[in-house]
Amino acid sequence: MDEQILFDGLHLNEHQKLLWIKNALIQKNPNLKVLKPKLAGMYSPLIELLGIEINNNLESGKLFLPNLQVWDNKSVAIFSDYSGESSGKYYTYSFLVCAMDALGYFRQKMSILRKDLAFGNKELAFKDLGMGSMQKILPEYLSLLDQYVPGLLLTVVIDKKLTSVIGHSRRDTLNEIAKILEDAGFGKLKLLIAEKMVRIVSISALLVGLLGKSGQKIFWMTDHDAICENNKHNNMLAFFQRAIGIYSNANFPLIGGARPFEEKSTDYLDLLSAADLVAGSLAHYFTLRDTKGNEDIMVKDGVEKILYWLGGQGLSLQKLNIIITPGQNGIIHSGTIDITQKLDPNL
Repeated sequence: MDEQILFDGLHLNEHQKLLWIKNALIQKNPNLKVLKPKLAGMYSPLIELLGIEINNNLESGKLFLPNLQVWDNKSVAIFSDYSGESSGKYYTYSFLVCAMDALGYFRQKMSILRKDLAFGNKELAFKDLGMGSMQKILPEYLSLLDQYVPGLLLTVVIDKKLTSVIGHSRRDTLNEIAKILEDAGFGKLKLLIAEKMVRIVSISALLVGLLGKSGQKIFWMTDHDAICENNKHNNMLAFFQRAIGIYSNANFPLIGGARPFEEKSTDYLDLLSAADLVAGSLAHYFTLRDTKGNEDIMVKDGVEKILYWLGGQGLSLQKLNIIITPGQNGIIHSGTIDITQKLDPNL
């Protein structure tokens, strides 16, 4: 939304403008009861733990839920990406939920940035962090996300030692999950893919229940992945539509989704990239931490900038990072990843 239109008739200094925007972007009476009491004990351990961590951060004032109805927004978009599949000790799942109709200023600024740095329509990808062009564009890109994307960036880090976080962490749980999905008409899936699909769909549906309101359209773009290859994507979307009802009684007139389009659209890639960069960075950091220890971590170029960025909240964008690990006697632990901003790596 154009700043001149936004503040038309309002005589505000810059500090007052920032406060006005911040106030508009935050939910005043957030719904903290997305997990329905009547279904207590029926949610997966993953969802129960996420509910606890989200509530703890809201109550402590470390997190505010974004208002995705801001400026009459009618569409909620989710952009998700995942890391840790081929290597490392952790799986990471990152989800950017945002007000789709309020992204005009972000897109305008990104278009100018891409042109100024001769970045073209290339994707900002974790695998390319070492490239000089990525090092140049990354700091300003992260700053634009903070300023102009109303939403929440949630990343969940899960220790690979946990066989399942949907049920008991045992091998037979994976068999049960795959059979339930097949019997429900969502396709015959390999065991680990079935577990992964339930993890990702459950988190996406929880976020819709937490942030979506009646009358809004829901759009979900997920990166190319084994859970959504070929006809699996339609099955995943059907599962997603059904799962939303577990977390929300709202009426959403349209629920749909897509994978990245063959013809590159930076309007979508620039949002999907946020999930890709964060998922890759956190998987990279925690694997190194477990291997080398806290004192000897030398992260990949660019990761330090992303980790520093994750340590603070933006004007428009809220961030929350949660880690789930195994405990004793089959108990699963969760915690918030607190990142202290000691020194700005961009200086």
